[in-house]
Amino acid sequence: MGLSRLELAKKMAVEVGDLAHARFKETHSVLYKDILKTDPVTDVDRICEQMIVASIRKYFPEDGILGEEGGSYNANTQNFWVIDPLDGTQNYMHHLPLFCVSICYVEHNVPQIGVIYAPVFGELYVSTKGGGATLNGQKITVSAETYDFSRHLGTSALSLSWVACGRLSYYKAHELFPWDFAAGALMVEEAGGIACTLENTPLTFFQPQSFFASNQHLKTKHFEGTK
Repeated sequence: MGLSRLELAKKMAVEVGDLAHARFKETHSVLYKDILKTDPVTDVDRICEQMIVASIRKYFPEDGILGEEGGSYNANTQNFWVIDPLDGTQNYMHHLPLFCVSICYVEHNVPQIGVIYAPVFGELYVSTKGGGATLNGQKITVSAETYDFSRHLGTSALSLSWVACGRLSYYKAHELFPWDFAAGALMVEEAGGIACTLENTPLTFFQPQSFFASNQHLKTKHFEGTK
């Protein structure tokens, strides 16, 4: 019997997250995707993405895939996965424990499933459209704070998970790629928060853009006067 998309997302997030955790203290082979060497990719990033892509293609070959490390297939489909096999690569390669796996399934530009797994903390965040958000099976909600509390963690997906469970009150960035925010955006919204661009417009999930996530109180504060 085959897996559902939700079951597959959870299964693969934990499998590749635990693999990355097991290899955390190793010295990794690193390549850079830019001339300034600010955007690294390790051998573990590539292995983890290959594992996720192979599983999606096995169980849902008709689905598209948008992966950070180039694992993109069926780019024109309306139903596609957005994956970051290791969000927080700079942290990971410097042996800082702030990293996670992010997997999102999108239909017609609407995220339906978001899964984020932080293996060092043993935390599995799961959200489904209209079904709420959970941390290790327990329902989570955004903070009710009316003041800004954020931290730069070096991983957007983990930051958004922490907004969703109330540890942070907001998160913003001037440019993020879909694999940085797709699963986290759904997580925040299903935890009672909001996610949009810094221009207060709806997100799209196939191109880079600015990003803002918070509770409703802070959205009003940040966008007061926005038409």
